[in-house]
Amino acid sequence: MWLFVSFGHSIELNHLLLALVLSLGVGYLSYRSGATDEAGMISGALLGIIVILFSDLRWFILILIFFFVAGVFTKYKYEVKLSRGMAEDRKGRRSYNNVFGNGIVPTSLAILYGLTGNEIFSLGFIASLSTVTADTLGSEIGGLSQKEPRMITNFRRVPYGTNGAISPLGEVATIFGALMIVLSAFLLDVASGRIALIAFISGVLGAHVDSLLGATLETRGKIGNSTVNFLASLSGSIISFLLYST
Repeated sequence: MWLFVSFGHSIELNHLLLALVLSLGVGYLSYRSGATDEAGMISGALLGIIVILFSDLRWFILILIFFFVAGVFTKYKYEVKLSRGMAEDRKGRRSYNNVFGNGIVPTSLAILYGLTGNEIFSLGFIASLSTVTADTLGSEIGGLSQKEPRMITNFRRVPYGTNGAISPLGEVATIFGALMIVLSAFLLDVASGRIALIAFISGVLGAHVDSLLGATLETRGKIGNSTVNFLASLSGSIISFLLYST
């Protein structure tokens, strides 16, 4: 509770109980379904509680959409991706590093929105989720392409599973992932039409920042995948801020 006290953010008991029940319940279901391990379950529940308490249930639903989509498509045709050397470890179970890598930026923006009520932080939240969803679908679906992908930096053919590789199928999946989040945000009345459009563009661009980081810094061993995800989600929100101000 120190987080809420230090920020002077008051919460009602029923709101707290709702956050606890929903986040812990969803976390447990994700663990039982094989989407996360124990650490991923706990860290995901923690971020969920924070998001609900600083914003509202609709923001939590957007995060749920991302984690549900990520879990489903990580396991989709898992054996094919495993044979190509590009499947997630531990049969697709996500751990705390995956949760924090993808979730720390949107959670931070939810906190900032709760403290200020500024629309720009709502935009950044949606854009960062749009980015990580677009990137996840681009990787998990794009990896099933019939033809070997091309490196984003020079467009040469590279083996499946190469960091920074892209494909036409992956590009379509990337766009679909970003669109899924922004349409959900619009339908949930979290985003206006302008905010949704900016978040969509930012999500697609942010997903390509992920590919660029994978092709350069990650390939050279400078940073790991979780750091790439964090920087990409951060870039998606920053791009949205820049577009918002123009």
